Amino acid sequence: MVSRKMGDFSLALGFGLIATILVVITLPIPKQIAEASTIHAASCSYEDVSAAVATATSGDIVMVPACSATWDGNLRITKGLTLQGAGAGSTIITSNYIPPNPNNPSDARNFLIAYQPASPELNETFRISGFTFDLNHHSQGIQLRNDSATAINRVRVDHNEIMNAGMAGGSARAIMIKGTVYGVIDNNSFSGGDVYITSYGLNETSWDHLSFHYGGADCMYYEDNTFVITNTPHDAGAGGRYCARYNTYIHINESAGLYPWYDMHGNQGEGQNHATMGAEIYGNRVAMTTNKGVGIFDQRGGKAVIYHNQVITTSSASAQVREEYADARNPTTNPQPQHVSDSYYWNNWSGSRLVSGRERMTEIQVATGGGSNFLDDSNANFPAGYGEPDRNGLEIVAGSGAGQYRLIVDAQPTRLTVATPWETIPDATSQYRIVSDCCNVIAENAQYYNHNLDFDGRTGIGCGTLTQRPATCIPGVGYWATKQSCAGIEDTNVGDHPATPISGTLYQCTAPNTWTAYYTPYTYPHPLRGETTLEGDVNADGLVNAADIEACVQHILGFQDWGQMADVNEDGHVDILDVQEIVNIISEN
Repeated sequence: MVSRKMGDFSLALGFGLIATILVVITLPIPKQIAEASTIHAASCSYEDVSAAVATATSGDIVMVPACSATWDGNLRITKGLTLQGAGAGSTIITSNYIPPNPNNPSDARNFLIAYQPASPELNETFRISGFTFDLNHHSQGIQLRNDSATAINRVRVDHNEIMNAGMAGGSARAIMIKGTVYGVIDNNSFSGGDVYITSYGLNETSWDHLSFHYGGADCMYYEDNTFVITNTPHDAGAGGRYCARYNTYIHINESAGLYPWYDMHGNQGEGQNHATMGAEIYGNRVAMTTNKGVGIFDQRGGKAVIYHNQVITTSSASAQVREEYADARNPTTNPQPQHVSDSYYWNNWSGSRLVSGRERMTEIQVATGGGSNFLDDSNANFPAGYGEPDRNGLEIVAGSGAGQYRLIVDAQPTRLTVATPWETIPDATSQYRIVSDCCNVIAENAQYYNHNLDFDGRTGIGCGTLTQRPATCIPGVGYWATKQSCAGIEDTNVGDHPATPISGTLYQCTAPNTWTAYYTPYTYPHPLRGETTLEGDVNADGLVNAADIEACVQHILGFQDWGQMADVNEDGHVDILDVQEIVNIISEN
């Protein structure tokens, strides 16, 4: 049972009424705005909420009252709307839903709620807010899905409590982004689950039709959330992307450390997923309550800027960079390689220790002999996995054959066979190591750059004020220009709801002795949260355009309340003068 309540049409007589009528006549209001309504679900039961969603049209708000209910079904939503509870702890949904396909975590049927717009080209607003979802270790939580290369970027999930994601026979996600879905996930609390938020693209569709650029709106932002974790909370792959910023994590696993904190999958090989396209990770804090070790990130593919993250532990902290499989095994038409590239790591600290990204490799060992296409080590016990196709490389770092790098094609307990013959055959003087980079495509100061505390423009990435930036530079290096500290982490800059968000600009050396502004962080808080002050942005989508004129008219007619955002000229009233102000702003820009 549902009820539909239209906003009251109440306008002052006189100029305001006449002007508003003129606006309505002059400006065509889309059908979804003209009919926007509030739908009240009779209860929070699965049946009543499903009925309310079925009754709603695009742009409507479905209000779910304060109550508790157990859901046995999967709620599928195909239109842009707001699903609004009475608040976390007030509207409580417990899952008793048994997913039909737990071996495929991306199957929409495995989620308690799945949103996939029928018409992504409309880019409708979608929001879920004000619920407690206890997934009860029965199902995954929320899937946000778009199988089209046409992006949707007005999606928000906020102010929810999501707990106990679990699925018999498979891993479970509290929230999964699948495809080209962008927006913000903010002010939620997560606990009692496995993986909390993951972002996966559409493989060839994503890589062949999309590009990734730092600092833009085309990303899913995770911000101002709290996570109680026992395992890796985030991963990405298949052309996915994400930005995790200003979140607080509390690690409570007494038996294991956190390896990694942030994950980015690489190319998985023929018939498998492509690599992650990119990530931004900054301003986060993790507290290891059991003082276990932390791997801040494991970047296996794509581009990343990872900076200003804080680890609280008495144990070790590290970060890993590696290649997964050769790009040629799963090629794309995108000029961006799938392997790690164009990545910068700076100002990540564990206590007083700066943490840098390092390639995963074995310790240096000494060979006992070799042949035209193999290396022997009678003291070794090489695992067969070292010979997995297009996976690992063998590097001779000193002694006979130093400087040679070869793909490993077979591994026996004491012998490694390489793909192409050695130019200089290794012998008992040869020192070697195995590297997780089959084809020698990633290297420090080429594909990735670490924070250099003694930066002089030649290697790594520097950090300091703009006036401290070296005049000379070698192409590829970076410099983070900021007035904030580069010698540690200030508590006011990290974790959820930071008192002083991180500010600065990343400059890249694009030609000898030429610095070019390359990256600045995207607007925080995210514009979809409606907390920014972009003048004229009534609908809080980060833009000022005709949609804001429509939103202001919608507010005047009483169809939807945009609050203070609609009072563009800040005179205490929302009327024709605010519409005119938006027109002026658009004209001026």
